[in-house]
Amino acid sequence: MKKQKIENHFEFIAHDSNVPLIRKANANDTCSFTINGKANILHWPKRIAIPADSPKKGKVSEIIRDTFKHCNKITEITIPDSVTIIGKHAFDGCENLKHMLIPDGVKNIGEAAFAYCHNLAEVNIPNGINIIEKETFSGCTMLQSIQLPETVNKIGVKAFADCYSLKSITIPDNVIEIKEGAFENCFNVETVTFGKGVKIIGKRAFASCHSLKSITIPDNVIEIEEGAFEKCENVETVTLGKGVQNIKEGAFAGTKINEINIPNSVINIDSHAFAFCMHLTFVKIKKNVMSIKWDSFFPMGGDLHIYFDGMKSDWDARFTKGKKEIKYAHALIVHCLDGDIKYKSIS
Repeated sequence: MKKQKIENHFEFIAHDSNVPLIRKANANDTCSFTINGKANILHWPKRIAIPADSPKKGKVSEIIRDTFKHCNKITEITIPDSVTIIGKHAFDGCENLKHMLIPDGVKNIGEAAFAYCHNLAEVNIPNGINIIEKETFSGCTMLQSIQLPETVNKIGVKAFADCYSLKSITIPDNVIEIKEGAFENCFNVETVTFGKGVKIIGKRAFASCHSLKSITIPDNVIEIEEGAFEKCENVETVTLGKGVQNIKEGAFAGTKINEINIPNSVINIDSHAFAFCMHLTFVKIKKNVMSIKWDSFFPMGGDLHIYFDGMKSDWDARFTKGKKEIKYAHALIVHCLDGDIKYKSIS
């Protein structure tokens, strides 16, 4: 192996083949490696420029997993155009890293590659990236905006969770599924725009996005999974697309909606789907729905009126009552074509 000097008189160990430049960084801002059987330790500077070539013209094509993990002093890193892969946890916990320019040639960014870079305010995602992996940018609390290229087709588990400063989210048209917790706890997100390809909104995908005020689900979405928008406490309006079939447990629980129109396409409304919505008083449901749990709608702030376009017998066939007599905090009144069904309130 050959040494190659870069700025600040800092020495990297450059390999002669298409393998990573740096082996392992430690939490105390040092890098450990071995030359001729002897251990060596280097201290990281605040600014690092990774050279593209070794002295024997070996291109640096990958930054391997954990390379700069927990290097808290680093504020700026320049990645050469030769890099195509950024490994898992490569920059995880670089708390003072503020800016990152990812070269256009990068085609793969590993899990948690930039997780908990608390001061990372700007980062680009190049065209050609297909997957935003699990926890890639999780905990980047200062990240204010992100532009996902149209090449992205999957957003992984907790990919942007706990990005407290994000203001808006636009999902590209090629994304089919938004995985569990992808944008959970993005407290300042005010708008979410879904692409034309999204079919599944995963568990808690947007849970606790407190600044959201309205949600529009496009017609291409089929399933809204457990707690997808749970505790989005300032959401006042929800518009469900004509393709939604399943609304899973707690999907919109704890929102601020006062009415909801369930489209013809919906066949299942699970437990607590619209529970703990303190302002909800008006619901329209079509008889296409095959299953409604007794606690799908749980009147909390006042009597809840459900307008059902079938007979009372149709409602009874679809409504799962449970073993005990139903009693709500307030009355639940179902208006059917042949009369009303009233479920008692505790009071």
